[in-house]
Amino acid sequence: MPTWWERGGEMPSLEERVAFLEGRFADDVAATADLRTSVNESRHDTNSRFTELRHDMNARFTQLEASLDGLRSDMHGRFARVDANATDLRSEMHGGFARVDANANELRGEMHGGFARVDSNATDLRGDMNARFAQVDARFAALDEKLDRQFSRLLGVQVAVLLAVVSALVGAYFR
Repeated sequence: MPTWWERGGEMPSLEERVAFLEGRFADDVAATADLRTSVNESRHDTNSRFTELRHDMNARFTQLEASLDGLRSDMHGRFARVDANATDLRSEMHGGFARVDANANELRGEMHGGFARVDSNATDLRGDMNARFAQVDARFAALDEKLDRQFSRLLGVQVAVLLAVVSALVGAYFR
């Protein structure tokens, strides 16, 4: 819109100025509504991602439990064979128990290694989740700052409209 001096010196009427300010105000309101919609979509997206992560974690824990159940059944089978051999071969009892002890120690070592890997993976996952939360917090902080700027801008427009109306009324009164 050209300024009043560019149009040949005729100053716009009060209605034209108010209409111009109302148009700018409507644009600001639309921008604020778009921002609110974006924030809500971001929250929904974040919630759905956490839900997916929770389901993935539950599935992996279920797989781990199934593996441990298989390991338990394998251990029970081995102990049953050792007991049967010990009953039949009392002369080799000491050697058989030594082998069982060695196998148990090996299995215990493998189990400790497996648990250490699970702990490490859980620690890595926790670190990744903390980093994601930090990113989400930063996004919310940026959105909060943007909303503060928009509110300040809206307040400035309202004060400008108020001053324009008051000055128009004072000007009309003293004519």
